[in-house]
Amino acid sequence: MTSTQRFRHVIPFIAALVTAIAVFAGIVAGVNDGDGLGQEQFIFAIVASMLSGGIAFWQVKDQVGKQRQELPAANGTHLPQAGRLYQLPPDIEDFTGRAEDAAELARLLISRRADTAVVVTALSGKGGVGKTTLALHVAHRIRNQFPDGQLYVNLRGAEAQVLDPAEVLSRFLRELGIDSASIPEHLEDRARMYRAQLADRRIFLLLDNALNEQQIRPLLPGSPSCAVLITSRSRLAALSGAHIHSLDVMTVEQALDLLRHIVGRARVAAEPEAASEIVRLCGRLPLALRIAGARLASRQTDRLAGFAARLRDEQHRLDLLKVGDLEVRANFALSYQGCDEELRRAFRLLGVLKAADFSAWTLAALAGVSLQAAEEMLERLVDAELIEIGGEDQTGIRRYRFHDLLRVYARERLAEEESEADREKALARLLELYIALATNVSVLLEPGGYGEPAHVDPALLRAIHRDPREYFLTHETTFLLGVELAGETELWRHAWRLTRALPVTSLWPSDWSTWVRVHLIGLDAAQRDGSREGEAEIRCQMGAIHRAQGDYTFAEQHLRASAEIAEEIGDELRGAIALSVLGDTYRYTGSLDQGVRCFTQALDVFRRRDIPRYIAWALNGLGDLQRGQSKWQEAIDSFTECIQIFDQLGDRLESARARVRFGIVYRDQCLYGEAERLYLNGLGVIRESGDRRWEARTLRQLGVLWRNMGRTKQAIKALNEAQEIFEELVDRRGVAVVLRNKGDAYRRAGDYKAALECLEDALARFQELGDRRWQARSRMSIADTIRHAARWEEADAHLKAASEILQEIDDRPGQARVLRTFGLFHSGQRHWKQAIEAYQESRMIYESLGDRAWAGRTMAEEAAVHQAMGDEETWRDLRRRAEQICRNCGARTDDEVGLWLTSW
Repeated sequence: MTSTQRFRHVIPFIAALVTAIAVFAGIVAGVNDGDGLGQEQFIFAIVASMLSGGIAFWQVKDQVGKQRQELPAANGTHLPQAGRLYQLPPDIEDFTGRAEDAAELARLLISRRADTAVVVTALSGKGGVGKTTLALHVAHRIRNQFPDGQLYVNLRGAEAQVLDPAEVLSRFLRELGIDSASIPEHLEDRARMYRAQLADRRIFLLLDNALNEQQIRPLLPGSPSCAVLITSRSRLAALSGAHIHSLDVMTVEQALDLLRHIVGRARVAAEPEAASEIVRLCGRLPLALRIAGARLASRQTDRLAGFAARLRDEQHRLDLLKVGDLEVRANFALSYQGCDEELRRAFRLLGVLKAADFSAWTLAALAGVSLQAAEEMLERLVDAELIEIGGEDQTGIRRYRFHDLLRVYARERLAEEESEADREKALARLLELYIALATNVSVLLEPGGYGEPAHVDPALLRAIHRDPREYFLTHETTFLLGVELAGETELWRHAWRLTRALPVTSLWPSDWSTWVRVHLIGLDAAQRDGSREGEAEIRCQMGAIHRAQGDYTFAEQHLRASAEIAEEIGDELRGAIALSVLGDTYRYTGSLDQGVRCFTQALDVFRRRDIPRYIAWALNGLGDLQRGQSKWQEAIDSFTECIQIFDQLGDRLESARARVRFGIVYRDQCLYGEAERLYLNGLGVIRESGDRRWEARTLRQLGVLWRNMGRTKQAIKALNEAQEIFEELVDRRGVAVVLRNKGDAYRRAGDYKAALECLEDALARFQELGDRRWQARSRMSIADTIRHAARWEEADAHLKAASEILQEIDDRPGQARVLRTFGLFHSGQRHWKQAIEAYQESRMIYESLGDRAWAGRTMAEEAAVHQAMGDEETWRDLRRRAEQICRNCGARTDDEVGLWLTSW
């Protein structure tokens, strides 16, 4: 500001002061009678002088303003001065939500005006997110802070006819009072004149719907007395000095509140679930919600549930989101058409995806471009607000995602603009990449078996090698949805090959139902493609999945079929793998001899082919079966060799896992010290390796061990830790198993209330999972808990339900256990005959299975019945035989025998 300009600002104040003094002096002189002024006369003089001074102020200010119009501009022209400008479109009446955004924008636009630089704030976001609505609301909120006026222009950045900044400057200059003939021709001269006009004036500018930084820069004033708010679908990251404020979709509650304002609170309150679904299907996008709300508001008798049902149809969703001149599809089209063809093709090809998010290599495969080119295109799509950044996954790879409605729009463009042949080629490229990635994971997790490393980009290969297990778990959903997508598009060969590449035997999925569904798609695809090889592999995988779920009948069917197909096509190794999984299935059902035969056959093949890792895995399963047969030394030999192989391979993690399972051999012999040592040794390595799932499993085994030893507080603590980890991993089955173990620990401690809470929770979870074997186990524990409260009818119902399940799934060890629990149940009611019969039937099954340890325990419990009946001779005989069984099984002291035979 020059000294002349500063003087012009002071003149009205001087005139007001002089006038006020003169008026006051005149009144005093006229009324003073020598005795001084009275109170009323003094007040009159003050008021009159102030009014006169105020009038003088505005008269002089107006005259100075007129003179200012004649001041020459820098180029020699004369700039007339316009009056104050109020160009803002009206604020909307039902503005709701965005309170925090509005407050932050207002604060930024007002608080920084003392700076030497003009305040510029850019509000970016996708089409329909409510940028203009929010900007107008903020502008009206702060307009009193800019008394010299507010300028507004729609720059049409998302439209075909984008406004030229020179044209905008010409308009602004005319509105600022410049004659058209005086407006310079060149953009730079117009910008200079524009800045001169705004100098020292408190004016707010709202530049709506900007295209890019180049369009904006000439329109920025130079005076810090001004403030600028810009809206754009681009992020305007290169706009120097600007504060960038990204606007996202509404929160759920904000979206519901907007719907309430438009539709009416009563209607939303009457159908809350339908209202929430409308919000979800509109993707919480304000434009979509306004359109949906307007349609419902115009049809007062329509139910929200009916409209929600129509929105569920993805193919016609965007058709519904149109009312009057508001249309979601047209809004998206502006952003889409603003991109070049390369970018538009990338956008629509991404519409083929089913996964919620994706990374650059996904687009690279779909578009057939390099990873670097795909990354550049995705960043440009982010800048265009057509996709969003979803953060980084646990492997450090950046993820991107669609807004739900933009995904629908992308699929529309894909269907209309890409031929079926081109769509199929793009999808085939993507599925080939999925197969290569999953194969590389499987080769690392299961080395020495099927599959060779596949060629992929070195950066992707490095990410897999860093932690193959974590890599797969991070991308698990992507691979599974890839199988579904291949099946839907009838790319049968891709569907079964991707299914085959999934590392089923090395992982423990948290959602088994999805894996079952995906493998059914893969199996159907292999059969349609005529691939017996694919069918054999996928049936083997399905057997492993059903075994893990406790569906042993289905597991056996698939595994036998896999082994038969492998024999038919002469694939000895594939048949051996199926037999090893089948052997593990027999271990669970108690068919121990059959299980041993399967593992022995598989082990022979693995030894002849010299595949050390497969040999070790087979020895692991065989050792556990031998434990079940109470063949302690054979079990020890198998586990010892298994661990030696893993140690020779340098695989500390697999060795640690084998040690944990080896510990059960000693636990079952009541050699608790040896078992504890193996568990703790394995746990240290497992924790060091970061394997959270096996950490939880080991803690569970420690909890069971300490429970058996009577150290129930320590057991419950370990089981609580295991449960927390399984919950963290979203392993629903793991949580349920631990709850059942924890219930048994509380039961051992005599806390039957806490036991029942855990056991009933476990039962409900197993029912939800469809795991019938563990449902039966939980019911047995519940029955044994409530018998202490003499709730005989409930206990009987649980035991009968458990018995029925165990017979249906042919679980022989389970049948023996439920008969033993029936013995306890009858003993508690003094039904001695029934108790003895139940114990004897249970013992017969245990003896047939070769499980001498449990046979000895049931014999001791039967002995207790004879003691209660007063039959001392039988009691002493059975008790002596039971104790001898314990010693034969490895119990070395009377205390160990007593612990072994303790009934709880």
